Amino acid sequence: MKTYSLTLRNRFGAIVFALAVLGIGALFFTVGLALLATLFVAGGFLGMGVGIFRRLRAGIQQLPSNGTQASQTLGKTLDPALEVKPVRAAIVSPKRNAHDADG
Repeated sequence: MKTYSLTLRNRFGAIVFALAVLGIGALFFTVGLALLATLFVAGGFLGMGVGIFRRLRAGIQQLPSNGTQASQTLGKTLDPALEVKPVRAAIVSPKRNAHDADG
């Protein structure tokens, strides 16, 4: 495998070469930051465009209400027929109360 080496015998030439390498690195770093800033701004405009599109096409989205108004549901009491029952029996059976109908 071939190897390359750079030997600078002149101190001034070595300083100029080192500054040139640092300058090129700073240039690449600046261009990279500019590209990231461009992506940031483009993403902001894209998100703003999607938001405006959704606002214009779909209108303001509301939560589904199943045809009932909030004022109608606030005054109602609980319906025992709508109670969710467990699918499987409890591990420990509940204690019987003296007031139960089964008694």
